[in-house]
Amino acid sequence: MRVDATAHVIPIDEITLSRTDMASVLKTLGDANRLLIFGLLRQGERCVCDIESATRLPQNLVSHHLRALREVGLIECRRDGRWAYYAINLDTLRRVRDALDVLLNPNTVAITHASC
Repeated sequence: MRVDATAHVIPIDEITLSRTDMASVLKTLGDANRLLIFGLLRQGERCVCDIESATRLPQNLVSHHLRALREVGLIECRRDGRWAYYAINLDTLRRVRDALDVLLNPNTVAITHASC
């Protein structure tokens, strides 16, 4: 009995994140310092001074990376007076996870052979 190789294939167009948004998120997380900061924020909300201390990066570089993460929606900022606190944006994280699950799931890849 032959199994239809395309039975579980999910077209790339059914991913809930646009290709442009997905590319921006992956590009942003492709920077080692941003990935480090994102990992720190997975442990909970942090202020800039905590991030500076944990990463040993200067304040201007931390701010640059936080801005890039915020622009693609991966993190959010909460202000309290003059202090800014950063945390993972869970809604965006879920959308990215769902899109990556479709994109990188080997069970959704068609196994066919070219005929030409």
